[in-house]
Amino acid sequence: MACAAVLVVTTGCASTSAAAGFRDMAKTVQDRTGYRLRWKQATPEDREAERALRDLLARPLSVDGAVQVALLNSPALQAIYEDLSLAQADVVQAGLLSNPVFSADVTTAEREALDPNLIVGVTQSFLDLLLIPAKKRVAAAGFEAAKFRVGNAVLEKAAQVKATFYAVEAADQTLAVRRTMADAEEASFELAQRQADAGNVSDLAATNEKTLYLETRLDVSRAEAEDDAAREQLTRMMGLTDPSWQLAGRLPDLPPADATIDRLEEQAVRDRLDLAALRQEVQTLDYALSLAKTSRWTGVIDIGVDVARLKDGHIAVGPRASLELPIFDQRRAPVARLEAQLRKSQALLAERVIEVRSDLRAAHDRMRHARQVAEQYRSSIIPIRERVVELSQQEYDSMLLGVYQLIAAKRSEVSAYRDYIESVRDYWTARADLELALGGAIPAPVAGPRAPEGPPAAPSSSAPEPPVPAPGEHHHHH
Repeated sequence: MACAAVLVVTTGCASTSAAAGFRDMAKTVQDRTGYRLRWKQATPEDREAERALRDLLARPLSVDGAVQVALLNSPALQAIYEDLSLAQADVVQAGLLSNPVFSADVTTAEREALDPNLIVGVTQSFLDLLLIPAKKRVAAAGFEAAKFRVGNAVLEKAAQVKATFYAVEAADQTLAVRRTMADAEEASFELAQRQADAGNVSDLAATNEKTLYLETRLDVSRAEAEDDAAREQLTRMMGLTDPSWQLAGRLPDLPPADATIDRLEEQAVRDRLDLAALRQEVQTLDYALSLAKTSRWTGVIDIGVDVARLKDGHIAVGPRASLELPIFDQRRAPVARLEAQLRKSQALLAERVIEVRSDLRAAHDRMRHARQVAEQYRSSIIPIRERVVELSQQEYDSMLLGVYQLIAAKRSEVSAYRDYIESVRDYWTARADLELALGGAIPAPVAGPRAPEGPPAAPSSSAPEPPVPAPGEHHHHH
């Protein structure tokens, strides 16, 4: 009973706060990504995080700024963090003794009804006392698994925000290109209409130009809808209610080179937090199975003490003990269940390792192909389209080419620039997926071919007379 009293004091004071576990998980995420986390719990850190959030939103957002806003502000992440509290509660519960049981008995003979024997006692589960270390080990392993699951959810959120941010940047630039094309088609249509009124071109040619103009205006409307949808999705992912934020610029340039696939698979298998969580779940089940096998033959063991007041006025004190006999229930079903769960968890871990390797290769392939497409547009297609416009302009100036052929050449040039924007967007989206598949930052490549410097400037050239608006570079802000 003295040992039990000591355990009551030492285990009853265990904290239910998961703040220490959150700090460990947040440090892991920050070491891998550079982003800060916060758990809203009415602490001074909350006020500091609110100031940082206001500072971020007061200026145009970069991709890192958007991710940091989401990690500081997202209600979805705040809900996920509560999984740590649930796991910490299990740790505290595992370290507690079961409550003692108080009992009282009265015994008397018929002729001695006025002078009964009074017996009071208190019992405590002795098996609980012995199994506390094992139960705490099971719960602690479960808490570590919860930390890894929460950390992986944070990395997934960061990757999703990055992909959405790149989609917004691409949508902004695509909208600018669409508007440029619409302006060119409008100039072409007005020119054709004036020439048709003067009898210089047929009504069919003027009608064709009008059709092209109306189609490009529809393209602008579709691009505006896509831009608004992408911005709204990013607003939601950042946990904001006000979509008045602005972008810091356009899609970033391609980096000089990319890391090769060599050794990335091993790094992913070693560092992925979801794999670490599955490994901890396997360890938790292994501990639980060992605990179940240890206690299957002992059953319930209760020890205690009885204090009796006898009818002659004397006080008698004696021990009490009870032992469950595992005759009918030998805990075979719970043990078999835990064995099956352990085998299932091990199989799921092996399957997840295969998926992680495949996800990594797939993301790396998407990034590599997107780079090839972007560089092909950059080095070949766009320069050719620019050269076609340049030659068409010369022939138009020499009256060897009509204005509609010049406008068609400009239209093809702008379309190529739009396709280039989409390929750069696909590259950065695939790179965000690769970071998630890797479980952290992509290591710098040892060596590799240098990428072209920056995206090409928006196509432009001098306009013929009557003037045709040349595609220019615009930035769309709400």
